[in-house]
Amino acid sequence: GLGYKEEVTIPTFSICHVYETTPIVYHYDLYRMTNLDDIFSTGLFDSCDENSVLFIEWARNTEELGEEVKTLFFSYGEKNNERIIEAEDGIF
Repeated sequence: GLGYKEEVTIPTFSICHVYETTPIVYHYDLYRMTNLDDIFSTGLFDSCDENSVLFIEWARNTEELGEEVKTLFFSYGEKNNERIIEAEDGIF
């Protein structure tokens, strides 16, 4: 998406991958974060602006991010390589 042609990987150990697209995409994995102080240390809040999109895995500690947060749920479909993406307010 957004014109990015390279492989996208999970940033489990690096915490964040940045994709130079328009808008810029930050992909965070917060699995090891246990509180808001841990999340502050990742630089996530510095990434939040009108020119960026953040994808956050394991976002259980991010309730304080505000109203602009949209929770998505990914699951496998019936067909090979089929994925279902559900949002809080319906299916995409």
